[in-house]
Amino acid sequence: MDRVSTDVLVQILQRLPHSCRRRGRYVCRRWRDVVNNRITETHSSPKLLIWSNRLAVAYVADDLSPSSTGSCTELRRIAETGAHHRLIGTCNGLLCVCVDRRVLGGTVTVANPATGETLHLPLLPCAGQFIGYLGWKEWDDADAYSFAYLPTTGQFKVVHVPCSYEQVYDYRTVHVFTLGRTTWREVSVGTGDAMCKLAAGVVAVDGMSMIYWVTITRGASAKIVSFDLTDDRIVSTTTPVPARHDRCRLAEVHERLGYVVWPDVWVLGDGNRWSHRYNFEQGIPRRHFVYGEYVLTCKRLSFHAHRPNGTPASGQDMVQIGEHDEGTLVATMVAAPQTYYRDGDSYVTFPYVETLEPLSLYAKKND
Repeated sequence: MDRVSTDVLVQILQRLPHSCRRRGRYVCRRWRDVVNNRITETHSSPKLLIWSNRLAVAYVADDLSPSSTGSCTELRRIAETGAHHRLIGTCNGLLCVCVDRRVLGGTVTVANPATGETLHLPLLPCAGQFIGYLGWKEWDDADAYSFAYLPTTGQFKVVHVPCSYEQVYDYRTVHVFTLGRTTWREVSVGTGDAMCKLAAGVVAVDGMSMIYWVTITRGASAKIVSFDLTDDRIVSTTTPVPARHDRCRLAEVHERLGYVVWPDVWVLGDGNRWSHRYNFEQGIPRRHFVYGEYVLTCKRLSFHAHRPNGTPASGQDMVQIGEHDEGTLVATMVAAPQTYYRDGDSYVTFPYVETLEPLSLYAKKND
């Protein structure tokens, strides 16, 4: 191994599962340095991924600094006539995509754009009963899903939360699919108090085992529900400010839960205490708008990066991005055909790090 160049060693280690790479640091000093300095650095500084819901294309912007040229490169294209592709989330270089078909819950695929591999998940329980029946749906199936990685176990999980699909069907349990398994695991959450308000989104916070969503019971204010993937525990948290469910949404902010009621953003800190972290006089993209020391704003089809001065990720000071703060242009997208007139979010943003880890490692195993 001493004769292998560092670049080749990086390529080899990138093909290992994320948990194995961490253990690889104990092989020798050279491996430790490569994992810590070359691979870990890449994962700690993810790129900006912009996904087109209308075109089913992923673009990557490499540079958010003031030297950015404002250009991005196409990462992955999924061309399928008549299908509506929505990106559920990204984890360690893998993309989880939901295709809204005439089937309850849509169909879910996990893809590695660096290797070209895809992994198709089985349909949700009961979904097959409604194939061809739904017609034009008044919801987006992807809104009820989240994609998470558990660093303690090295497992990737797709989660479908309790929700109501209009008057067609109610899912009153959490469904969890672990890559490598063959079936969805059903978890009871007790009463219907945990039903998700899909407009607010479902969020998995990087490096944590928690899935969050917003719920509103009849005659009550909004609550945030958390589901722990390690022990199936459900806990509710009050929101920092009251808001209608169609005015609030969740986000990941500096590896913590964020609560957005535009123009303000609150972040949940230690001890379940909320801090007012941002005030935006410009639009912010769904679903991810914080990239290291930069925050992202959007105006029509343009994305701009801003670097607040002297505000650490864990700080308590409130940052304001004014209406006339231009920032740095990092990407300009093209107008897509108006195929889906009710889809107001043409583009969504997520963090992305390339991995050569093969999806075949998660071939179906017996449950």
